Amino acid sequence: MRNKRFIPLIFLVLAIVVLALPLFLKDLYHLHVLITVFLNVVLAASLLIIVIMGEVSLAHSGFVGIGAYTSAILVTKLSFPFWISLPLAGVVAVIVAVIIGFPTLRLTGVYFFLVTFALAQVIKLFFMGFFTNLFGGGRGI
Repeated sequence: MRNKRFIPLIFLVLAIVVLALPLFLKDLYHLHVLITVFLNVVLAASLLIIVIMGEVSLAHSGFVGIGAYTSAILVTKLSFPFWISLPLAGVVAVIVAVIIGFPTLRLTGVYFFLVTFALAQVIKLFFMGFFTNLFGGGRGI
């Protein structure tokens, strides 16, 4: 593809097709698979940004867990509407990531890798070990 003018048009058409897929998928299994694929694409793209910078982060799963638990608690326990809890969950995950990120981003190399691995484990242990009546412990919400 030599002409780069068509690249935004291709992405626009692709985005329209992807957004229209749930209208045509009647089977819930295929819709679930589609949603799972796109969630993993977003996670891979966010991890790629850090890898391009020359670092390897393993804390992405922890921040996804923070957002997921926040959204689930807001909807199930506090009766928030889903469309309000979804951006709020993202905001909470961003706030935690910024608080953790300031000291962590000063590290480089294997130290950054080890700290992000430890952060992922600490976040997992927090949700599994504390407030088990709220978070559900090992079974989750």
